[in-house]
Amino acid sequence: MSDPMTALKAASAWITTVAMHGPAVAAMTVEESNAQALQALRQAQVELYCGHDQGALTALRQAREVLAAPERRGEDPRAQLSVEVATWHVRRHEAEEAQAAIAHARERLA
Repeated sequence: MSDPMTALKAASAWITTVAMHGPAVAAMTVEESNAQALQALRQAQVELYCGHDQGALTALRQAREVLAAPERRGEDPRAQLSVEVATWHVRRHEAEEAQAAIAHARERLA
């Protein structure tokens, strides 16, 4: 029978190796991130139109994550600010104001 410590060390080494050689995540270009953010914002508009506040918040969260990516440093922050404003309005069930903020964010990214 093998020593339990040897098995633990082998498993630990294997996990470390897998983590180090995992798939590389390629950074998106600004154009690609704009496209992803625009898609999420469009989804948020649809969710709001259908009265699905939770779905809209999820889509806005996706847009916010894309717009906060490191490769976007130096880009105009007004689109990200508009997403934050839209999120604030959705949480207060102010759909018209949220739609206006989303539209402003989409204009900034287009």
